[in-house]
Amino acid sequence: MKSLKRHIALIVPLIAILFSLESVLSIMRLQSLYEINLSKAYSIIVASSRPLKDEDIALKIPEFKSLNEIDSDMIVQKLKGEVREENIERLKGVLPYYYSITLSYFPNQKRLAQITEQIQQIKDIKRVESFNKAHDRIYRLLLLLKTTIIFFAIPMFLVSLLLMVKQIEVWHFEHRERMEIMTLLGAPNWLRNGLLFRLAIVDSILATFLLTGITIYFGSHGFLLTLFSEIGVHGHVFYPQTDFFILLVSSLCISNFSVLAVIARITRERRKGLQ
Repeated sequence: MKSLKRHIALIVPLIAILFSLESVLSIMRLQSLYEINLSKAYSIIVASSRPLKDEDIALKIPEFKSLNEIDSDMIVQKLKGEVREENIERLKGVLPYYYSITLSYFPNQKRLAQITEQIQQIKDIKRVESFNKAHDRIYRLLLLLKTTIIFFAIPMFLVSLLLMVKQIEVWHFEHRERMEIMTLLGAPNWLRNGLLFRLAIVDSILATFLLTGITIYFGSHGFLLTLFSEIGVHGHVFYPQTDFFILLVSSLCISNFSVLAVIARITRERRKGLQ
């Protein structure tokens, strides 16, 4: 039971650190997927008194991807039955040319306002509709969520790291006599502290497996999948296999760094005591 408590004391802060890392990775993927899907679905609608060419837009907008004409007959068809035939024919003669402009990526609100203004400056453009408000709200929410996660992840990492260092100091104290005997026998530093490294490695592996299991569970949860679908994200946010190796390497590096930090401090104090 005592041994289990020792392991839990290191596994809990390790899981907290790995959870912070996984959260940052996930929100960055979510933002990237949203930007990709949005760039595919998003378009700017323009009305022009003359036919437009790709060059008209490309010269003004570096983000320009394609220009597609919208069939005005679709608009006219909706008016049939409500407007007399002769008026429909007149309407066809005065209707402007409608186009949808797609961009290579979804810009931020400031850049989108600049793009709208630049398109309006093109000769014979009558109207530009960017439909940016609904998309921008979701995009801003994702940016806010990413900032919030990173903001809380940093202090969580620091506090968890301090807890890990303290626990490793406890381990060192518990096995101090054994280590001192090995020192008297002339054992090298890495051998004297080998137990600390082994405990840290075992707990790192356990923490990684536990968090990966939690990620798989929540990643396949219907609520999250529905939520992602509603905001237009169709793709994988969680990659358990890839993330497992990222988390494992990170966990091993952090835990072994903590062990090295404790060893360095104790060695420094011992040298000061000898002086």
